[in-house]
Amino acid sequence: MSWSEIFGRYGLNWLLKDVWYRLDWRKPNPSRVKHFLIENVEQAFYLYKHSKLPMFSGTRDQKMLQIFKWVKDNIVYEIDSKRFKVTEKWQTIDETITFKRGDCEDGAILLFALARLNKISSAQVKVCTGTVKLSNGSTAGHCWLEYMPDEFFGEWYTLDWCYYPNDLEFKNRDSVDVTRYLTRWFEVTDFKV
Repeated sequence: MSWSEIFGRYGLNWLLKDVWYRLDWRKPNPSRVKHFLIENVEQAFYLYKHSKLPMFSGTRDQKMLQIFKWVKDNIVYEIDSKRFKVTEKWQTIDETITFKRGDCEDGAILLFALARLNKISSAQVKVCTGTVKLSNGSTAGHCWLEYMPDEFFGEWYTLDWCYYPNDLEFKNRDSVDVTRYLTRWFEVTDFKV
């Protein structure tokens, strides 16, 4: 994508903010992540208008599972150190969609943006970061999405597209698994209902 396409598509203000997030990735905090989520939700509406993102139908719970399956089936997990030769790089949803690749936070942010695009309230969806126990017994920093279904209001369910993908209906699964998701650094939503 050329600079003129980037300026024409998103404007100078968006580009400067995007560059700032990329330079300041070393100290992620809820405030910066919240602003990044808001911009990616706005970008989702733009991408939908240009036929790059799908809309889903049904109840909110059905839509959330359809969104999860779509991300899981269309985005390939690839760590930043392999792809970009850096420890951490948070992509915009446009980059994730364009390259069909990303790591844990790229998929979680895409899940969040698609949920908001499909009229799922920010009171029901949040991006979480913390420590997860891997299948080999070690632990790692991780980012995932949590969703509060209408059917089980008050309970949060993990939607982890890359480490522990589970696309069962909410009535057929347990809520957040504290044996896998060990600690929480922070959780963020865009606070737009």
